Amino acid sequence: MLLSDTRNHSRNLLTSFQIQLFEHGSSTIKGHKQVISQVLPGRPKSAVSEVPLQQLPPPQAESRDHGSENGGSSSQHRVDPLVLLIALVCGIALLLPTWQVDTSSLPPYLHLTIHQKLVVAYVLGLVTMVILQF
Repeated sequence: MLLSDTRNHSRNLLTSFQIQLFEHGSSTIKGHKQVISQVLPGRPKSAVSEVPLQQLPPPQAESRDHGSENGGSSSQHRVDPLVLLIALVCGIALLLPTWQVDTSSLPPYLHLTIHQKLVVAYVLGLVTMVILQF
């Protein structure tokens, strides 16, 4: 669509655009390339044959391999304290007595239903996945 608008307004227009390369998960620029192009009159004759792209291994696999070679997890990746607090609260909630199943000397408002415990167990599973991802 942009090409047809440009073709209607001018012929042999020189334009440029910049390609910037960022590191995955970061906003720092690793490199850039200025590309100059010329818009020519007419229509393209046929579809340009595409060159297959070379696929690189995902960067996360490399970082995990380096962490295991060093004999432990990297100090760069730290688990958020809020995630650990949620895991602790879920663990404590699962240890509370079940409503109308367990007899306990704890006040009734500390008894959880089976449905509440299922939700807490699900959240604990999600939090565990987040912790183990690092």
